[in-house]
Amino acid sequence: MTKSKRIHIAQNFIESKYRLASSYSAFKNYYSEIFFCYYSSKSIEYICKENFDKFPFPGNYLNYYNYYHSFSFPSFIGDKDIDIFLNFCEFLLNFVRNARCLEKYVYSPIFQEFHTRCELLNRKITETLDNLGYEIQVDPEYKLFYCVEKNSLANNASEIDFVKNEPSASYKIIEYNRINLKGDILRKREILQTFCRIFESKRSELSNINKTLESNLGFIINTFDIRHNNSDEGSKSKKEYVSKLSSARLEKIYDMTYDLFLQAFISLDNSKYDDCIKDLIIKSKSKESTKIKMPVD
Repeated sequence: MTKSKRIHIAQNFIESKYRLASSYSAFKNYYSEIFFCYYSSKSIEYICKENFDKFPFPGNYLNYYNYYHSFSFPSFIGDKDIDIFLNFCEFLLNFVRNARCLEKYVYSPIFQEFHTRCELLNRKITETLDNLGYEIQVDPEYKLFYCVEKNSLANNASEIDFVKNEPSASYKIIEYNRINLKGDILRKREILQTFCRIFESKRSELSNINKTLESNLGFIINTFDIRHNNSDEGSKSKKEYVSKLSSARLEKIYDMTYDLFLQAFISLDNSKYDDCIKDLIIKSKSKESTKIKMPVD
């Protein structure tokens, strides 16, 4: 008889962070779990379903069932079904993080238990996503919560002043990483078109910093169906090669272009340190102790 290797309790807890199947089932069960309060039996799901019209969800969903079944969530998933898991987390987050909106509609003692359970579920979902390398963002227009892969470069680029000056550009930098955008060529193109406007306004400046990056971006956005129609018959900008690209290949080019835009925006922002570096070089060769010119001065 082959003896199975025992997994000690600490290792079991560590590994459980990355088991999508068990986390999915745990969240699903807790969401629908019955709790008793003041002779009433309720669940988070029951209260959300009963008060669906009170939540700030956009769209034309007539009721909770219509909304829930639009996702087609399975009873169980595997540990590799990351897309389904993230969609389900987004579904739950938009209920539990908006729980406060039901305070005046639900009997107070029941609401307190409901809200406590929502906070616990929210915390566990947030912790699980963090362990998986994802974070939660908010759509500025619809105030909906969604999951994106952690990307420090994207976060930094979204906070740059000249990016913020372009309407919705900061949000779109984060939005591009949404799991739901995988395969959505049209939306990715729209987002890249927003970045094109920033690029054009800073193009000469970028050329002075990194001519290769400026040239590469200029070529891609003018050749691969981003700024111009390079694929349709009758278009004066049509490129035979581009018209024959598969959607999967074009998406990879768009993802590469997104990375290049981030690199460009970061490079442009970092140029504010150039005078400081020049000053440091001069001062480092001097024996005198003098004040260094900093970019914030």
